[in-house]
Amino acid sequence: MLRKSVTEKSPQITDVLGLDYIAVQPIAPPSYTIHRIVVRSVYQFKFSSSGYIVEVAVYREWEGHNTQSTPKLAAGVSLYHPAWEPALEDISKLPDSREWASDATLAPFYNNGIDTESCGIEAFREAIENVQELVSSVQKNL
Repeated sequence: MLRKSVTEKSPQITDVLGLDYIAVQPIAPPSYTIHRIVVRSVYQFKFSSSGYIVEVAVYREWEGHNTQSTPKLAAGVSLYHPAWEPALEDISKLPDSREWASDATLAPFYNNGIDTESCGIEAFREAIENVQELVSSVQKNL
């Protein structure tokens, strides 16, 4: 079903925000019913001063299988630092939750042994404020 819904020949479409995405033409076997289709586009931006990455995900959603209509739009914003990767474990294979050591702190998520001026708690707070300002300015211009 999915392999034929998007191909290398699928055209790009520009949404109402001026952002491009790949057209989806769902193909499902007769015994399947498509209730909803969601296309997720991710844009990543790196703060040069701190190394934090802002990830903006734009979701385009259609009810049913007709993707020719204008999709409902939603978005999400994430902020993280590549240094966090080694400090985090995949919890998808754990039964319920992650066990934290009794002396665990959040420090590894903010400096992880690298330059604390560029990715410490203060830099993280500044990055959050920058993202808030950017999101606010975008919202005002819509």
